[in-house]
Amino acid sequence: MLLKNTFSGGTDGASITSANSGGSSGNAFNLVSSSSAVSYSSTNATGSRAPLVARLTGNPTMAWDLALSGRTAYPRVYVYLPSYPSSNLDVVELDAGINTAAYIRITTTGTVQIVNAATSSAVTGTTTPSAIPTGQWVRIEARFTGATSTTGTCELQVFHNADSATATFTGSGSGQNFRTSAFTVISFRGLSGYTYYLDDVAVSDTGYVGPDQVSVSLTPDTLTGVWALPAPAVSLGTEAAPATLTGSWSLPDPEVTVADGLTAVNPDLLTGVWELPAPTVEAFKNVTVTPDTLAGTWEVFDVVAGVPVNPGDKLTADGQIEWNGFLLGGGTPYSLQQFDGWVNDMPGLDSGNVPQPGRHGSYPGRKLAQERTVTLSGLIRVPRADMAQTVETLIAETPVLEDETELPLAVRILGTVYVGYGSVLRRAVPVDKQYRLGLGRYTLQWVLSDPVLLSQGLNSAVIGDGETQTLTNLGNAASYPLIRVPGPSTNPAVEIQRFGGDARVLEFGLTVPSGQTLVIDTYYGSVKLGGNDVISALSDTSVPVFDLVLAAGQSQVTYDGGGSAPEITVLWRHAYL
Repeated sequence: MLLKNTFSGGTDGASITSANSGGSSGNAFNLVSSSSAVSYSSTNATGSRAPLVARLTGNPTMAWDLALSGRTAYPRVYVYLPSYPSSNLDVVELDAGINTAAYIRITTTGTVQIVNAATSSAVTGTTTPSAIPTGQWVRIEARFTGATSTTGTCELQVFHNADSATATFTGSGSGQNFRTSAFTVISFRGLSGYTYYLDDVAVSDTGYVGPDQVSVSLTPDTLTGVWALPAPAVSLGTEAAPATLTGSWSLPDPEVTVADGLTAVNPDLLTGVWELPAPTVEAFKNVTVTPDTLAGTWEVFDVVAGVPVNPGDKLTADGQIEWNGFLLGGGTPYSLQQFDGWVNDMPGLDSGNVPQPGRHGSYPGRKLAQERTVTLSGLIRVPRADMAQTVETLIAETPVLEDETELPLAVRILGTVYVGYGSVLRRAVPVDKQYRLGLGRYTLQWVLSDPVLLSQGLNSAVIGDGETQTLTNLGNAASYPLIRVPGPSTNPAVEIQRFGGDARVLEFGLTVPSGQTLVIDTYYGSVKLGGNDVISALSDTSVPVFDLVLAAGQSQVTYDGGGSAPEITVLWRHAYL
């Protein structure tokens, strides 16, 4: 049994009711109370949350009746908190018969916990040690197993990277009284006086639902529509043949971000010319002839965008390494013995200090990390007949590249995946007396020109014109966001202020036309509009583009688009040194 609702089949701004909650959104809710306090919304509906989410502004309840195959339920919710609630927010409620059995609760400090409703107490071991971040989507999953006595169990999983397969926190509890009958109702709830967002709610009785991610390819439906031309008026005493009627049409360019989050696929603005054969009009006396309005349909062929696999998606266990899609470590012929230079190891530093001429010591300077060198050593263990092919595969997958291109290196250690970009610097497979028996040693070494490692999950936030949001970089190094500013927008400006730090602003003296997007890539320091470099439009009061970073911790991001511009999208990954 699986019930699921994406909220994507509704109408932006409309109240959610039990009658309109089904269809393409998924399973309709059996009950929606206080429907005026819950609505479909495109705000914060980005990435796999698009095009609509649920906006809860009061104390509504959306509920499903349950018919479980047993006594275990696995709920899942995606939540977006603009701020922490002033009272405890019970996002998910499970009922057994007529009694409330348990809650998933977000506290006033942003921690998440399971609450035993029968005893009105938090289940020991299920409260997260730290707060979930605000200003981004977070996934919460849980398992509730009821019993006929006080032997019920539960588990809580919280994912700060909402679509990650690796939990930020996992905690469990036992010896719980979740009532003595099976779970019969699951509810998703709001809080009076507080606004937050929900999406992709689901419940299963067979196992954890897991993340909802976009597929690896996108094929939008054929774009069709109707055009019309004003009717030409002809008043002549002879045959008249008006000229061929022609015109142009355009569609706003579709916006697609590939799964690795580093490349935005933006097909060009779709334009073309349509044409109608010239109508022939015969007038045999001086009358006014008004042909009917000429109308027809046009069609644009499907736009197909290939989406590459996100680095690290192949990693299924700790101790695995993925090099440009090639898997090493546990579960492969290339076992891991030692791995050096990764996130636990700080790369070399250039001190930046300058010796003082008149006394001991130096003037302090900024410390900048050098390139990162990563070394993997391990064993090859295969049947002797497979040894030659196994080594040849390793050689083929670790070549010397023909240019300066750097490829993704992803590693999973203790449940966490980090990603860096580099190239192979060394490969060694010594030949000894055991080599012919299918036993060998190998060493691989990579050099990463940028020593900063990134989280696998890509975070996103949507910020309205004139709004400020708090974004969180969970790493310990500056993260370089990609900012997408859709038109129409006049003299757009983006400000980032770290808590307790200075404010940095990018302001552009230009107009972003409707249907186009200004793309600000702070990592490469580039600014493009319609494929053209427009960095020259940067104002004199702006910082260099690559200085607009999300520092470690929380930052406030403000957008000014001229007063009524569409929302911008900010994409970033947590960064580690």
